[in-house]
Amino acid sequence: MAVVQFFADEVVVAVERRHYPDEASMARELAFGEQLGNAAKAAGRALLFNLIALPIAIILLFTGIGTFAVFWLVNALLLGRELQDMVWLRHRQDKAQSAPVGKGQRFMLGGVIAAMLVVPFVNFLAPVLGAASATHLVHRSNRKVIAA
Repeated sequence: MAVVQFFADEVVVAVERRHYPDEASMARELAFGEQLGNAAKAAGRALLFNLIALPIAIILLFTGIGTFAVFWLVNALLLGRELQDMVWLRHRQDKAQSAPVGKGQRFMLGGVIAAMLVVPFVNFLAPVLGAASATHLVHRSNRKVIAA
């Protein structure tokens, strides 16, 4: 996902222009340094969380499905966050402002994309579908927060 963040931004921009033109006009362009920093943080989180999960996965190695379940769970959490941040960082007003997407929705998004990444040939579409889905999720959640 760290690499995808650089390229999926085009998907986010295209979805915003088509479905959320008002939000697209107010989005800020992330500087290369900020994108690089976000990608490095994402890669660091992925490495750390997967290293933490590794002992559990080793214990479950003989169950056949346990290892897959542990890594799917961890990567669902990570992917959901990274996909959300890819969209939200362009629209937040200040660094203290949190994203309007709930943890459950973010986890479900990450879980679906993590599952898609395991399927051959579907895994090529997963980053694009993830970026588009995250764009809709962030903007629809933000509209609900503003309306409330």
